Amino acid sequence: PLDPYALLIMEAPPSPDYIPGPEYPEYLSPTDDVLPAKEQPLPAAVSPTADSISASEDSDQTEPFKEGETAATPPPSAYHIAARISVRPHIPMPFRSKSEVERLLAIPTPSLS
Repeated sequence: PLDPYALLIMEAPPSPDYIPGPEYPEYLSPTDDVLPAKEQPLPAAVSPTADSISASEDSDQTEPFKEGETAATPPPSAYHIAARISVRPHIPMPFRSKSEVERLLAIPTPSLS
């Protein structure tokens, strides 16, 4: 015997908001030479990176480390607090005694119909 609520749900008409299946967008095959107007690359003069300094020019300003030389490490903050994680141990549920099981099974239950 099935749950009466499950039977009711199976017999009920579908919701008016029900959508029969997923709808997929129309697939457009990619083309190498045609981009929609929204996806056209910017001209080189308008590009924000056109006027920026290249990585090779920027690297001239820094000197490489010499052998045995290290960078200074800042001291730790005086207000540094380490995160603490507390874990509570799992307390296992004790098995019911035989008399407790018999007492629970003897309690009358209402019928499903």
